[in-house]
Amino acid sequence: MSESRLARQIATAVRHERERRQLTQLALADLAGLSQGGVARIERGEDRVSRLSAPSRWWAGRRRPGPCSPR
Repeated sequence: MSESRLARQIATAVRHERERRQLTQLALADLAGLSQGGVARIERGEDRVSRLSAPSRWWAGRRRPGPCSPR
């Protein structure tokens, strides 16, 4: 899989999950330890795949209870 295709797939997944959880980019950034601009770049597919540590931190943070989490 090409790096740009993977970046687009990550971008789509991150944006979809953030919207599903009813989070703003700023709220997601706080959970993942990123800036809001960093989240925006990831969602646009502009961040390089070599920076996958940021999305992986976000995926770990999404396990926290949120507005759409089952209780």
